Amino acid sequence: MQIRISLPFVATGAVVILLSGCTAASRKAHYAENAEKFFKAGEYDKAKIEYLNVIKIDQANANAYARIGAMWVEEGVPLRAGAFLVKALELAPNDTGSRLNLARVYLSLGRMSDARKEAMAVLEKAPDNGEALVALMDASRTPEEISAAEEELGKFPQKDSAYYHFAVGGIAAKKSDLLAAEAALQRATTADPNLAGPHAALAALYLARKQNEKAGLELEKAAKLAKPRSPETIKFAQFKVQNGAPEEAKAFLANITNQAPDFLPAWPILGRIANNEKKYDEALKLVGNALIRDPANIDARLVQAETWIAKGEEKKALDSIENLDRIYPGSPVIKYALARIYVRTNDPNQALATIDQVVKLNPRFVDAVLLQGELHLKNGDAQSVVAPLSEVVKQSPNLVRAGLMLAEAYRVLGRLDDAIAILRDQIKRSPQEAASYFLLGTILQQQNKVAEAREALEKAAQLAPDKSSSLQELVDLDIAGKNYPAGHRRLDEILQKQPNSAVGYYLRGKLYLSEKKFD
Repeated sequence: MQIRISLPFVATGAVVILLSGCTAASRKAHYAENAEKFFKAGEYDKAKIEYLNVIKIDQANANAYARIGAMWVEEGVPLRAGAFLVKALELAPNDTGSRLNLARVYLSLGRMSDARKEAMAVLEKAPDNGEALVALMDASRTPEEISAAEEELGKFPQKDSAYYHFAVGGIAAKKSDLLAAEAALQRATTADPNLAGPHAALAALYLARKQNEKAGLELEKAAKLAKPRSPETIKFAQFKVQNGAPEEAKAFLANITNQAPDFLPAWPILGRIANNEKKYDEALKLVGNALIRDPANIDARLVQAETWIAKGEEKKALDSIENLDRIYPGSPVIKYALARIYVRTNDPNQALATIDQVVKLNPRFVDAVLLQGELHLKNGDAQSVVAPLSEVVKQSPNLVRAGLMLAEAYRVLGRLDDAIAILRDQIKRSPQEAASYFLLGTILQQQNKVAEAREALEKAAQLAPDKSSSLQELVDLDIAGKNYPAGHRRLDEILQKQPNSAVGYYLRGKLYLSEKKFD
């Protein structure tokens, strides 16, 4: 049977197709125009909605993907930015801006080899791109990578630029030449007084030297020069919190979030400050500002879990972080938080299995290595912690907790001379740390070096008079040597200062018992 279609019907159909095409094109143009307007005004929440509308109509629109990725980067959410930037580069491989942003994403996620690859790709297209040069420097870790970065420095055409000096300073710092690093970074600040990065890098140098006042000044300069949505603002706020000025951090971040409420890293810091003040409901409200924009935001979810734990709602915290671990199964930070919750909920086996995964994923995650060491030592497995802790002590010799834990592992294994060597080195580096003297004293006791043990324990007691452990060890030494008068003199001093000291009276009784004075 022959099907006949009337001409009027054909004409009508053609008009409908044309009109729908025109409607889609006009809607796309409308969304794109609004998106650009919001983007340039810094109204990123609105801009993202409009760019997503563009993508619904035109899934090959590279600019929309690039813009959304760039906004997520600036808002401090690299995990959300990555997929959009990868798609943008798939559609427009020559987009150096998106490639540089992708390098920043990889840097934030610790994917250094990928970050180097993207930075190198930018430099191949744009040899004078200073931001790519700095990204390459940041991503270079091994001696071979640092050497390759130095080669790129040699090729860089603008050797009087701030970015060049910034990268030179970064390379010098990686080679532990801190004087050369400081000089290069100072040259960078002179070459471009408005560039924030070199000031933040100088602050890192000063912090390494424990010059906190100078570091604070540089971080403040960096934060003032940077855009509200920037890593420099977060570093300054964190510095204030860590140096006992949470109110200043709150005021600073309140100003930032007023200007850019979509700058997500600010909200978890404010939430942690509220937690420290035991304002738990306020903390949940603060992190909610991040979670409403990014429900899987790692920092916000972690602070939320910390808040629930503080409120005694461990099950809610555990469910939340286990869910987050399923979303991001390879994240060491999430697994570390999960291990801590398992410790809190008295599940040591699960905690140990999880923290072992963390250290395997990132052997340089210091807090994870320390928690792993603590759990393995409690489990009676000192041998497992020696290698990872030795690496931490090698990389961070001033980290007292790591040195103490390694010394304790050696003590448990019977490697007393190795333990003593670690502790003596710790004492040279941190002569006011009572715990090092105390552990040294107990190990020297094991070696029957009574005079040396007494000297170490007396120093520990002098540095930490409120801790009873050194006093107990000293009285035990007095009893072992039958030097009862020395023990009584020691306790007289304590009880004169602390007349209600239960430990003092307990040790007095122990002395009388040893002297067989029962009346």
